[in-house]
Amino acid sequence: MIDQSNEVKPGFSVHPLLVFGLGWLLGLASLVERVPLIGHGRQYGLCHPVPSLGPFTGTALVLIGGAFLASSFGAVMVARTSPPRRVFPIACLLIVSALLTAADRVDVHGERVAAEAVRAYASVPADQCDYTPDVYTATPGWFSW
Repeated sequence: MIDQSNEVKPGFSVHPLLVFGLGWLLGLASLVERVPLIGHGRQYGLCHPVPSLGPFTGTALVLIGGAFLASSFGAVMVARTSPPRRVFPIACLLIVSALLTAADRVDVHGERVAAEAVRAYASVPADQCDYTPDVYTATPGWFSW
């Protein structure tokens, strides 16, 4: 039987809050795992300065911020495009996942650098440091396999 009604039937539809909510939920989960109050992560006491460790935490946080922005932008674009495209919400969530995975990989690399620095200066006892030792907390995250 052929449907001859003039009624417009909705096709694929994604609510903008779904894109926004999923992106922000993943971003918040990635951010919460980096909070030191939870006790998650491994700590490395560094008696000597390791300048290459400086940008790791900031880079990871910028990537997480990018995930928040990508999900917000995706939600706005889903709300504004008519008719909604099937690929766009999926692409936005893939971008969010890629940014969060990159943030976790940055933390994994930072942990490797910190572990190498600890091994390099293992012969120096912590009480003989010239200053209060820096502590690097590695939080590799759920997206680093």
